[in-house]
Amino acid sequence: MQNPEVDLQKQQRLLQRGISGIRSRAQQAFNSGLIADFAELENSNRELKAFIAANITAPEIVAFAAQIPKIRHGASEPGLLGIMFMPMVSLFSGNSVRAKAQTINDAKEVQAMYGNLEILVGMMDGE
Repeated sequence: MQNPEVDLQKQQRLLQRGISGIRSRAQQAFNSGLIADFAELENSNRELKAFIAANITAPEIVAFAAQIPKIRHGASEPGLLGIMFMPMVSLFSGNSVRAKAQTINDAKEVQAMYGNLEILVGMMDGE
């Protein structure tokens, strides 16, 4: 039988590693501005939330992680034809700009929530 304190420390290390990965993916997405990087960030977000729900025993961590929103992101970057016609299309439509702004806002919110989750995880051993 495993010591509950050791199990808690293992959960804490796994969470810290996962949060660190999310934060570095977020920084990469913000630096590149590519929708593909934001999509990868959302995949990591979804996977970490699923891991937390399935493997973490601290109810406040599970409840907080469940509140972390999904990052809504558009399709991939435009192809050659999209680039060729983009100036003309962008004159008539601001949808892609608004969609990208929404993606960035969602990603900022997710990044902030993982910062808060990191603080909660750091307090796990003080329970």
